[in-house]
Amino acid sequence: MSGGRKGFTAVGMLVVGVLVAVFVTVAFPRLAHRVVEQRRIALVMKRFSAVKEAEAMYYSLNGAYTMSFAALAVEVPEVDDELVGSSDGQWEYSIMTTRGANPSFSVTAVRANGKGIVGSVVWDSSVGAWSGTHPLRPG
Repeated sequence: MSGGRKGFTAVGMLVVGVLVAVFVTVAFPRLAHRVVEQRRIALVMKRFSAVKEAEAMYYSLNGAYTMSFAALAVEVPEVDDELVGSSDGQWEYSIMTTRGANPSFSVTAVRANGKGIVGSVVWDSSVGAWSGTHPLRPG
Protein backbone atom coordinates (compact mmCIF):
# COMPACT_ATOMS: atom_id res chain seq x y z
CA MET A 1 0.00 0.00 0.00
CA SER A 2 1.34 3.41 -0.91
CA GLY A 3 1.65 6.25 1.53
CA GLY A 4 -0.46 8.69 -0.59
CA ARG A 5 -3.65 10.27 0.61
CA LYS A 6 -7.03 8.93 -0.46
CA GLY A 7 -9.97 11.10 -1.53
CA PHE A 8 -10.90 13.83 -3.95
CA THR A 9 -8.77 16.85 -4.68
CA ALA A 10 -10.11 20.37 -4.37
CA VAL A 11 -9.53 20.97 -8.08
CA GLY A 12 -11.45 17.81 -8.97
CA MET A 13 -14.37 18.84 -6.81
CA LEU A 14 -14.30 22.33 -8.32
CA VAL A 15 -14.44 20.91 -11.86
CA VAL A 16 -17.38 18.68 -10.98
CA GLY A 17 -19.18 21.62 -9.37
CA VAL A 18 -18.68 23.79 -12.44
CA LEU A 19 -19.95 21.03 -14.74
CA VAL A 20 -23.07 20.53 -12.61
CA ALA A 21 -23.71 24.30 -12.56
CA VAL A 22 -23.42 24.53 -16.35
CA PHE A 23 -25.78 21.58 -16.81
CA VAL A 24 -28.37 23.09 -14.47
CA THR A 25 -28.07 26.50 -16.14
CA VAL A 26 -28.67 25.04 -19.60
CA ALA A 27 -31.14 22.23 -18.89
CA PHE A 28 -33.45 23.70 -16.26
CA PRO A 29 -34.94 26.57 -18.31
CA ARG A 30 -35.69 24.20 -21.19
CA LEU A 31 -37.30 21.65 -18.89
CA ALA A 32 -39.34 24.33 -17.12
CA HIS A 33 -40.50 25.76 -20.46
CA ARG A 34 -41.58 22.31 -21.66
CA VAL A 35 -43.56 21.68 -18.47
CA VAL A 36 -45.37 25.02 -18.85
CA GLU A 37 -46.09 24.27 -22.53
CA GLN A 38 -47.53 20.88 -21.58
CA ARG A 39 -49.83 22.59 -19.07
CA ARG A 40 -50.93 25.05 -21.76
CA ILE A 41 -51.70 22.27 -24.22
CA ALA A 42 -53.61 20.34 -21.51
CA LEU A 43 -55.76 23.43 -20.93
CA VAL A 44 -56.42 23.77 -24.67
CA MET A 45 -57.36 20.07 -24.86
CA LYS A 46 -59.76 20.46 -21.94
CA ARG A 47 -61.47 23.36 -23.68
CA PHE A 48 -61.55 21.49 -27.01
CA SER A 49 -63.24 18.50 -25.35
CA ALA A 50 -65.97 20.75 -24.01
CA VAL A 51 -66.48 22.32 -27.45
CA LYS A 52 -66.60 18.93 -29.19
CA GLU A 53 -69.27 17.67 -26.80
CA ALA A 54 -71.27 20.88 -27.07
CA GLU A 55 -71.09 20.84 -30.89
CA ALA A 56 -72.40 17.27 -30.95
CA MET A 57 -75.30 18.28 -28.71
CA TYR A 58 -75.98 21.44 -30.74
CA TYR A 59 -75.97 19.42 -33.98
CA SER A 60 -78.42 16.86 -32.58
CA LEU A 61 -80.81 19.65 -31.58
CA ASN A 62 -80.43 21.98 -34.58
CA GLY A 63 -79.21 19.85 -37.49
CA ALA A 64 -76.17 22.09 -38.01
CA TYR A 65 -73.00 23.13 -36.25
CA THR A 66 -72.45 26.64 -34.89
CA MET A 67 -69.49 29.02 -34.95
CA SER A 68 -70.61 30.68 -31.70
CA PHE A 69 -69.11 29.72 -28.36
CA ALA A 70 -72.06 31.51 -26.73
CA ALA A 71 -74.55 29.28 -28.59
CA LEU A 72 -72.69 26.26 -27.29
CA ALA A 73 -72.82 27.55 -23.71
CA VAL A 74 -69.15 26.64 -23.35
CA GLU A 75 -66.80 28.90 -21.49
CA VAL A 76 -63.96 29.38 -23.95
CA PRO A 77 -62.56 32.87 -23.96
CA GLU A 78 -61.78 34.38 -27.36
CA VAL A 79 -58.40 35.35 -25.93
CA ASP A 80 -57.05 33.09 -23.21
CA ASP A 81 -54.34 34.56 -21.03
CA GLU A 82 -54.34 31.79 -18.42
CA LEU A 83 -50.89 30.27 -17.84
CA VAL A 84 -49.31 32.98 -19.96
CA GLY A 85 -46.20 34.90 -19.05
CA SER A 86 -45.61 38.45 -20.13
CA SER A 87 -43.90 37.57 -23.42
CA ASP A 88 -45.38 34.13 -24.16
CA GLY A 89 -48.43 35.26 -26.10
CA GLN A 90 -52.07 34.38 -25.73
CA TRP A 91 -54.29 31.62 -27.09
CA GLU A 92 -57.03 32.77 -29.46
CA TYR A 93 -59.86 30.32 -30.13
CA SER A 94 -62.16 30.11 -33.13
CA ILE A 95 -64.70 27.71 -34.66
CA MET A 96 -65.27 27.19 -38.38
CA THR A 97 -68.22 25.21 -39.76
CA THR A 98 -69.13 23.71 -43.12
CA ARG A 99 -72.61 22.95 -44.33
CA GLY A 100 -73.85 20.72 -47.11
CA ALA A 101 -73.83 16.97 -47.59
CA ASN A 102 -71.09 16.44 -45.00
CA PRO A 103 -71.37 19.15 -42.34
CA SER A 104 -68.37 19.48 -40.06
CA PHE A 105 -66.62 21.86 -37.73
CA SER A 106 -63.08 22.64 -36.73
CA VAL A 107 -61.87 24.28 -33.55
CA THR A 108 -58.62 26.18 -33.68
CA ALA A 109 -56.42 27.58 -30.95
CA VAL A 110 -53.56 29.82 -32.06
CA ARG A 111 -50.95 31.24 -29.72
CA ALA A 112 -49.08 34.30 -30.89
CA ASN A 113 -46.74 36.77 -29.28
CA GLY A 114 -45.30 40.03 -30.56
CA LYS A 115 -42.86 38.13 -32.77
CA GLY A 116 -45.42 35.97 -34.58
CA ILE A 117 -47.35 32.75 -34.18
CA VAL A 118 -45.90 30.40 -31.56
CA GLY A 119 -48.08 27.44 -32.47
CA SER A 120 -51.55 26.20 -33.26
CA VAL A 121 -53.75 23.23 -32.40
CA VAL A 122 -56.70 22.21 -34.58
CA TRP A 123 -59.46 19.62 -34.15
CA ASP A 124 -61.24 18.78 -37.43
CA SER A 125 -64.46 16.80 -37.05
CA SER A 126 -64.57 15.86 -40.75
CA VAL A 127 -61.49 13.68 -40.39
CA GLY A 128 -61.63 13.15 -36.63
CA ALA A 129 -58.00 14.14 -36.20
CA TRP A 130 -55.71 16.70 -34.65
CA SER A 131 -53.37 18.92 -36.61
CA GLY A 132 -51.52 22.18 -36.17
CA THR A 133 -48.03 23.53 -35.79
CA HIS A 134 -47.54 23.39 -32.02
CA PRO A 135 -44.80 20.85 -31.21
CA LEU A 136 -46.74 19.39 -28.26
CA ARG A 137 -50.12 19.06 -29.99
CA PRO A 138 -51.81 15.66 -29.74
CA GLY A 139 -51.92 13.05 -32.44
